[in-house]
Amino acid sequence: MAAVPPQAVAEYQAWLDAGRHADMTYLERQLPRRADLGTSLPGAASVLVLGVSHAFEPPPRPAGGVRVGRVARYAWAPDYHEQIQPVLTRLEQAAAQLGVRARGYVDHGPVMERLLGAQAFLGWRAKSGMLVSTELGAFFTWPA
Repeated sequence: MAAVPPQAVAEYQAWLDAGRHADMTYLERQLPRRADLGTSLPGAASVLVLGVSHAFEPPPRPAGGVRVGRVARYAWAPDYHEQIQPVLTRLEQAAAQLGVRARGYVDHGPVMERLLGAQAFLGWRAKSGMLVSTELGAFFTWPA
């Protein structure tokens, strides 16, 4: 399996050092595992990366027609983790029937999923750090 490029690890470390991960301190603890696919995915020979759209229509205007505040677009629908996990479970089960050991992550596992998504040609890493797709924009999630 391909190694995580040192430049990607350095960029991620700089992102952490700048405090852009807010209070998600587990990201700091996971860096050594994220930086080494052999540690985070021991014995893995390959990675299958999928992109799932979460570009849902905005919710209807509330009574009175006034919205207060802004809500992130991905939060307009049910939690994408709960939507994608059953698909990953089915893929894991199908792989097991073929004698292949598999492990599915949405964006909660100790892997650099945006980097893997870019390496799988799902899109490119934008200035924001998000993976952006030509077809879906930034409104997609990439389970690995």
